[in-house]
Amino acid sequence: MVEESNKYDQQKMQIEKLIKELILKDETLYYTPTIDLCHMLYERIQAGQINKTQRELLSDLSLKDIQIFLSYSSCC
Repeated sequence: MVEESNKYDQQKMQIEKLIKELILKDETLYYTPTIDLCHMLYERIQAGQINKTQRELLSDLSLKDIQIFLSYSSCC
């Protein structure tokens, strides 16, 4: 259970990091609907446009999983 919680926290942290990177590149994304951000992140993850650590943590997430992470995110 502790390991699952730790993985969840790490995944959430990496999702938030990716969102911050996207917003730094394009500030207008701050106002983008969450579902659109989810699609952008999902496509980026599936295309392998992330580092090794992020790939290990995020590659098995679905679009819905990412949406759930963003719904609890403090950065957006």
